[in-house]
Amino acid sequence: MAYPELPDALGSIPRLPYRNLGKSGLRVPPFILGCAGFGSSEWADWAISYEAAIPVLKAAWNAGIQAFDTANVYSNGESERILGRFINEHNILRHQVVVMTKVHMLTDDRPEFGSSRIGRGLDASTYRDFQNNFGLSRTAIFNQVEASLRRLQLDYIDVLQIHRLDRNVDKEEIMTALHDLVKLGKVRYIGASSMRAVEFVQLQHIAAVKGFTQFISMQSYYNLLNREDDNELNFFARETGVGLMPWSPLARGALARLPPEDDSNLSNRQAQEKTDPNYAITDVDRQVIHRVHEISQKRGWTMAQVAFVWVKEKTTAPLVGAHSIERLNEYLEAASKDWKLSPEEQEYLEELYLPKRRVFDSK
Repeated sequence: MAYPELPDALGSIPRLPYRNLGKSGLRVPPFILGCAGFGSSEWADWAISYEAAIPVLKAAWNAGIQAFDTANVYSNGESERILGRFINEHNILRHQVVVMTKVHMLTDDRPEFGSSRIGRGLDASTYRDFQNNFGLSRTAIFNQVEASLRRLQLDYIDVLQIHRLDRNVDKEEIMTALHDLVKLGKVRYIGASSMRAVEFVQLQHIAAVKGFTQFISMQSYYNLLNREDDNELNFFARETGVGLMPWSPLARGALARLPPEDDSNLSNRQAQEKTDPNYAITDVDRQVIHRVHEISQKRGWTMAQVAFVWVKEKTTAPLVGAHSIERLNEYLEAASKDWKLSPEEQEYLEELYLPKRRVFDSK
């Protein structure tokens, strides 16, 4: 029996090697476009405006990237607004796009707060107006999700992630609220981000015992300069079918360029982080960065591509930020061509590593 030919329109649809996010059926691209840098310089000097972000979002979409990660706290909600506006103005059908966002940190949509950093570094516990609008109580989670849906102009969130664990709230209350949001249809899947492995195990155990929705993904700080989560958190995730979506695969940009000889060329962000024990660059880190540069020269890749490929081979779909189409294209080239490092190159990049402080262990 002869079948009619497939429509020519298929030729206009971009293609990439998509994969399941962990053991879930949710399909995602080789990397997720992170939207933390889309918003306002009022929130961070490295954040870019709607006008600058749209070309990057459009280029990613046209290349086949259909999954985007944001959070309510990014630019005090402006990142979510930009992503929602992009989806609506470009007539992207809801089923075609995967939207991931996060709850926990304080966000306030009132005009007087603009895109300020009230959600970063402010102790909101003593302010009347902010109670039950941050953290992971049942009320706070529901309030934050409703606000995110308004900003995103969507009816549901594909993957709702807890940005950090709220240790002031009983874990069963957290998992019950997340499960109820799934049952209500406001959320399709749930994910988590940086926490101690034992805490993630406890949350998953509660969900399993109670018959609640379990996490399908974990975002941890994971790159060539910080591999602490491989010991427990990432190991548990891999063993139990949780998809790994590491954030900052370039170690907040440190792996994208050779380290400066002195502090005169540091960006504001680098200068601030120089004394931060979570991100400070050590002498061993500098040696690793130089090895990334060596391999980039031999391969004809950029340093960012070397660092990205290393992470890509060990996880499901890294989160990458791109403030320019040029940087986006670096990731797209490596992902679409499925570049790989040789075992010898991997060992060369990994062998100098020394254990260090886990990010956020002290909180």
